[in-house]
Amino acid sequence: MPGHPHEAYTPAELQAQYSARAAVPEHPEIFERWRRDSAAFRDQEARAPSPGLIYGERTRQRIDLFHPDGTTPAPLHVFFHGGYWQSMAPSDFSFVARALNARGIAVAVVGYSLCPEVTLATIVDEAHAAIAWLDRQRRDLGVDDRAFQVSGHSAGGHLAAMLATTPAPIDWIAPISGVFDLQPLVPTAINDALGLDGAAACALSPVHAEPAFPLAIDAWVGGEESAEFHRQSVAFVEAWRDRARAAHVHAVTGCNHFTVLDVLFAADGPLVEHAARRVDM
Repeated sequence: MPGHPHEAYTPAELQAQYSARAAVPEHPEIFERWRRDSAAFRDQEARAPSPGLIYGERTRQRIDLFHPDGTTPAPLHVFFHGGYWQSMAPSDFSFVARALNARGIAVAVVGYSLCPEVTLATIVDEAHAAIAWLDRQRRDLGVDDRAFQVSGHSAGGHLAAMLATTPAPIDWIAPISGVFDLQPLVPTAINDALGLDGAAACALSPVHAEPAFPLAIDAWVGGEESAEFHRQSVAFVEAWRDRARAAHVHAVTGCNHFTVLDVLFAADGPLVEHAARRVDM
């Protein structure tokens, strides 16, 4: 019997399980639509600083902040983008702020350095630095004193979870199609840029850690995603359930690894509804 679920797969099978873009041939059109919608939202609202708020010395350590109408300090939702820690940028994901802003929630879309220019451990450190910077800058940013909400897609879901492994001003994490156990990536081509060995993959896997403070967890995964993406979310929530205030996994029917974002961040999307309810708690 294999010692770990991923050992039941050959390297080629693992590659197929985790190659989200290969599983969705129309992903270029989806990405282009995201960029177009994001640009339209930025142009319409004119709320995001450009080229972004600087929270560190590296070029990609930038945050686009979208604040709702009004001058009252707002609760903050922090979003980390995906791209297997190797691609994409905050400007591709401005669209996630539209519905949350309409509910009176400010949104920070965080950028971070990419592999192989930096290590994955460095990216995790940058995520912690971004949260600490946002916490220090609350007054200047028009953010209230409540703990942050944090979501993230794919690689960003991993970063959202890693933020909760050390003390942080976070009340709720909402990882989407996350990778919480990095060991299955080691024998795949995804790891070419990451350069992880078994020990590093284990050390950087939130499924092998635990939350440093009580928080609520809602993990989402597209109903049409691979078995491994579903297993990842279930395993993470089960591993953290005893230390969390509440922990749930939600499968979004009819969605793949990318279209799940469109549904979750729609005006009446389930993630938006959860975020709004948590503000009112």
